Amino acid sequence: YDDKPIGLITFLNLGNELVFSHGIRPSERGNRFSSRIKRETFDYAFRNLDNVEKITVFIDSNNENNLRSLQKLTYDKIEKIWDEKNKKEFLKVSNHNPYLENKKSKYYWYKIVL
Repeated sequence: YDDKPIGLITFLNLGNELVFSHGIRPSERGNRFSSRIKRETFDYAFRNLDNVEKITVFIDSNNENNLRSLQKLTYDKIEKIWDEKNKKEFLKVSNHNPYLENKKSKYYWYKIVL
């Protein structure tokens, strides 16, 4: 932002699926960067990376700031999942590539509601 790094973006490439993660510097949090980063990064990946059918994000279900940023975006599928000890709940949020014509009509769109 303004030619200064504000955080990082990572992808785990699982073939036609990318697992997305990002972090924002503490000094930059609360400036509405999270939803913008997701929106612009997903759009770039879907338009420019070959064979990307889906991007998945895992969210701590107790992280209200991250949930609020997700409310501004639309996703195909939201699942509740638990860690291996069944102590911590996460949301698995998937977004299918809207630019693949054969995928557009197969998925239902949901909005996260707090």
